[in-house]
Amino acid sequence: MTTPVDVMESSAEPTPTEWPRSLDQIPAVIVALGAISAVISLIKPWQTTILRPDSDNPGQVEELTSTIVVAGTIGTAFMVGLIALVAAAVVALFGSPGVRHTARLLGLGLAGATAAIGGILVYHLGQASTAGFYYGILIGSDANIEIRTESGGWFGVSAAVLAGLGLFLARSSDETRPLRTIDDYDEFDDDEPRYGEGIEVIDMTVKAG
Repeated sequence: MTTPVDVMESSAEPTPTEWPRSLDQIPAVIVALGAISAVISLIKPWQTTILRPDSDNPGQVEELTSTIVVAGTIGTAFMVGLIALVAAAVVALFGSPGVRHTARLLGLGLAGATAAIGGILVYHLGQASTAGFYYGILIGSDANIEIRTESGGWFGVSAAVLAGLGLFLARSSDETRPLRTIDDYDEFDDDEPRYGEGIEVIDMTVKAG
């Protein structure tokens, strides 16, 4: 017969091979931070171009601020990649077990591609030679231009990196956690009667007189 002391002692001993349940939420939190960074990157400016007049042509200083929207085809590819990455991460974390593995692999691939596209955008938007291409203006070689990279691009790259990290940790936690068996859910004591045990069978047979 199991005593209350034995129950308390057995419950106090943790299973050494079991993945801590408190860590299951870490991948979801990291992906959520990546989604927040993605939204910020779509709102914040990526670059500021300051056109200063020369001494021969005095005029007003022009300051042009660009978001990801003005980046053309590559900017559109980056936005589509971010949206698809967030969708794949949601399916990989909260979808049915049959599609989680495929969604996780797809999300990891999208994370790498989106981070690379974001890095290319940040680099080109920081070059004075490409500023005119994105703004649709002609900038001469003798123009006094100041290029300033803004935080939007770094938020975009961080979003892809965080989403990829969350997906990687989600796979690691699934592989570390052991599979549960039917014995893990057996709450009956060995001395207690099981279903059908200890039930008196009454003979209801009618005997002929």
